[in-house]
Amino acid sequence: SLVNGYGSTTAAAYGAALQLWTYVQMPAMAVGAAVSSMAAQNVGARRMDRVHHIARVGVLYMLVMTAIPILIIYALDPWILRAFLPATSPSLPLAVHINAMVLWSFTLFGMTFVFSGVVRSTGAVWPPLFCLIAGLWGVRVPFAILARPYLGPEAIWLSFPVGSLVACALMAAYYRWGGWAQARMTPIPLSSRGETADTGLSTPAAVEDTDEARRPSP
Repeated sequence: SLVNGYGSTTAAAYGAALQLWTYVQMPAMAVGAAVSSMAAQNVGARRMDRVHHIARVGVLYMLVMTAIPILIIYALDPWILRAFLPATSPSLPLAVHINAMVLWSFTLFGMTFVFSGVVRSTGAVWPPLFCLIAGLWGVRVPFAILARPYLGPEAIWLSFPVGSLVACALMAAYYRWGGWAQARMTPIPLSSRGETADTGLSTPAAVEDTDEARRPSP
């Protein structure tokens, strides 16, 4: 609604840029899911040193995998945007401008996802969610609304890196000083794990404990 308020030219430019942002975010989300699985295995093995190593390597891989498409888009602007906009469209230079202001901030978004994935591997799921909510609804949207009378549509584009920076800082702070490393998944008591699964193998029939059963065979 904030973007559409500036007319069809701005809306078309934002829509075209958004198409490219989807591809930039995919590696960060994939790495975040991968480090969560790897960290969970090492949390179970009580190897927290490996967990922290996974976080560092995950951030490095994310930066490389996110920076490559960002640099490609920067190098090919505005030609790459012509896949979504006509060459003569007035939205094309505006979409290039939006990319210049927003695209680099997805590296911060990716770092947030990696730290969040590591933290969630111990079962601490609420703090990462609160960090993302704070970055989006606590900073990005209010910044865009409050700064719009002074900056116009520039406030919307600036709200992306500002919100991502806050979310990344909060998530990194929780990773560094939070109590997630002491969290553990609650073990399931043996008595509540249910009956033994039917394997399909036959078992001897139970013999009823009666005088007839104890009587010696002839």
